[in-house]
Amino acid sequence: MTSDRNVTANFELGSYPLALTAGQGGSVIGSGNFSHGKTVNITASPDAGYRFTGWTGGSPADANAKSTTVTVTKPVTLTANFEKIRYSIHVSVTPIGAGSVSGADSFEYGETVTLTATPIKGYQLSHWSGTTFASSSATEQTLIVTSDLNLAVTFDRHPNAGTLS
Repeated sequence: MTSDRNVTANFELGSYPLALTAGQGGSVIGSGNFSHGKTVNITASPDAGYRFTGWTGGSPADANAKSTTVTVTKPVTLTANFEKIRYSIHVSVTPIGAGSVSGADSFEYGETVTLTATPIKGYQLSHWSGTTFASSSATEQTLIVTSDLNLAVTFDRHPNAGTLS
């Protein structure tokens, strides 16, 4: 160099990918390419019958929140995790001891369940209540689990209870 020169250096922030993936049972929003240091809103949305269980990978602000933020300082991959919700089906019997019900338990969302009411000697099934059945007087009921259920089955004394063998 034989003379003074002015030199200008121009810099810009690096850009990094934020890759979001969803495990079975949900979807995610917030993927893209972002400038270094950018804080990005990310959201996990569970499908019907699923619950969000947390983010894995990267460093979200709150790994247990469906909606949170992540600050991008390098390439980041995050996975939203989901699990099927389990629901309980409870059945009470009226009068107590007049019969029994089989099939009540805890089930995953979407499972098909069959409940069977069995009266003891001298009783007959009157009806089921607690949800809508095609026939509330049928001894066997089939339903698809979508929520917790508290059902009741009512038995009546059979008109010929004294002569039944």
